[in-house]
Amino acid sequence: MTLALLFIYPLGAALLLFAIALAFTIAGWLRAGQVLLGAALAAFWIASTPAFANWLTWQLESQFPPPDIEMLPQSDAVIVLGGILGQPLPPRTTADLGDPVDRIMQALRIYRAGKAPLIVISAGNQPWQAAVAPEAQLIGNLLAELGTPRSALILETESRNTRENALNTAAIFNQHGWRTGLLVTSGAHMPRALAAFQKLGLAVTPAATDIHAQQPKSLDLFDLLPDAVALAASTSAIKEMLGLRIYRWRGWA
Repeated sequence: MTLALLFIYPLGAALLLFAIALAFTIAGWLRAGQVLLGAALAAFWIASTPAFANWLTWQLESQFPPPDIEMLPQSDAVIVLGGILGQPLPPRTTADLGDPVDRIMQALRIYRAGKAPLIVISAGNQPWQAAVAPEAQLIGNLLAELGTPRSALILETESRNTRENALNTAAIFNQHGWRTGLLVTSGAHMPRALAAFQKLGLAVTPAATDIHAQQPKSLDLFDLLPDAVALAASTSAIKEMLGLRIYRWRGWA
């Protein structure tokens, strides 16, 4: 299933169409091959443009803009989710955490504002990362370095995806009799994460961060030129949109 999904993302879909176009050409179906090749190039170009990447990401991030921390409700715990499990190189030290630092700082700001007395860190590793410290441990170390008492940190190190983040966090909440939480993750990930947590009956309030897109506006030439960073952003947004639909189909959201 996971392997098949790779061919839905822009790069995989383009490579698949290229392969089919080549097969058609070899088989003598030149017209069909040319049409498929043109379609592959056009789709790949569009997905690689900053304009498309921004528009697609905005569809996700605009649903849950970053909140005014002072307006957040008093809750039992802040819940911060890890965010680099899908990267090819797993983190080894706190210096390797990268983008999730936005989430870490958001959780820290909420904690320092007195909105919750505890921070639950839900972030494990994939099976092939067994020799590496769990991401939750690295996040916890960074929060401790920034002055958060270790006694205020609860580490959930077993989850490998958003579904397991929700399941394992729900188990912690049930164990302690907690009722409310403030959910911290990136703006693009928030729709799927919030739906997964709420599906399990957790009363969580979104506290999104790590916002990259801007409200779509008039375009210039550079917005229409292909860019590797834009392609990665488009792929990430498509992954989240598709992931939410799969979660709903499986009854997880």
